[in-house]
Amino acid sequence: MTKKKSIRERIRSAYLELRRMRSIRQIRIKEIVEAAGCSRRSFYNEFSDIYDLEGQIYDEFFRRFGDVIRSTDNSFNETFIDFLFDNIDFLLAYYGSGDVEAINDLSVRYLEALKENHDPMYDHFHYDRLLQYLTYCLSGFLATLNYWASKNDVNDKEQFARFVKELQEDIVRNWGSLDPEATAGR
Repeated sequence: MTKKKSIRERIRSAYLELRRMRSIRQIRIKEIVEAAGCSRRSFYNEFSDIYDLEGQIYDEFFRRFGDVIRSTDNSFNETFIDFLFDNIDFLLAYYGSGDVEAINDLSVRYLEALKENHDPMYDHFHYDRLLQYLTYCLSGFLATLNYWASKNDVNDKEQFARFVKELQEDIVRNWGSLDPEATAGR
């Protein structure tokens, strides 16, 4: 027996599907409620407007993102893979299109979460260099995720985990170029 999605979840899912194809300015509430199978009144019982909906989705993602970072060793372990898999709709909707501003924002928020949780691993890295590197890695990851999602079943968690682990291995191979001690003589 499958659990019925709440109106809020249906609105969120419908919005993210539309957001994957278009910007917020190109989406109408009428389209969201039609896709969600609910009324405008139901929408407004949950959200004040489309920007409130987007803001709540965004805030919830980054709150959960911070929780995951606090609970992991900052590697692509099972907890992190689970988080990415559970939020694939968000990642594809906001970052799969290659929107540079969105990817930069994700990089900044990621660094803020690391700083907030004071991961000593990052203490000796120059912030701007780390931000540049994370933006580069996230751009590649998100573009690759978008391509992967277009060719594969996004509901196949094992396949997704293999995909993420392969990308993680590529990132780890290149991580040394970020360390100021390793690049001091360059």
